[in-house]
Amino acid sequence: MIDYQIGEEKDFDVVMKLLTEIGGDRSPDMPIKDFIVAKDGNKLVGCARIKKFPDGCLELASLAVDSDYRRMGIGKVLVAKILEREPSRPIYLMCSIEKEPFYELNGFEKIEAKDLSASLKEEYERVLTRVKIPADQILIMVKNS
Repeated sequence: MIDYQIGEEKDFDVVMKLLTEIGGDRSPDMPIKDFIVAKDGNKLVGCARIKKFPDGCLELASLAVDSDYRRMGIGKVLVAKILEREPSRPIYLMCSIEKEPFYELNGFEKIEAKDLSASLKEEYERVLTRVKIPADQILIMVKNS
């Protein structure tokens, strides 16, 4: 049975390992308490977090599930649980186009980069320079309250 909880300091290294495997954001100063983690017994098998920007915008980020645990609904539960933490504000995300159906099933809608706040536009530009995916293969999505 998978248990979902707020991340603890002891989880940080495993979260970083999962994020490394998917090429996700691995800033060493990410607060682990911003994460929801999924555990199978003592084994951490998934994570997600809300990234907060200075202007108040929120981004669903760092969603990762251990390859041995994919297609079991863990990602969907992680998204639902992380969204419960911020129920009344829009939540943005950036993803590759092949992930659009997953996020649509979770209530996200595609938007254009021109509709982003200044801090999210800056983040979008940072993502584009960090990943090796063309801009037309990256989607921006939002889930409103």
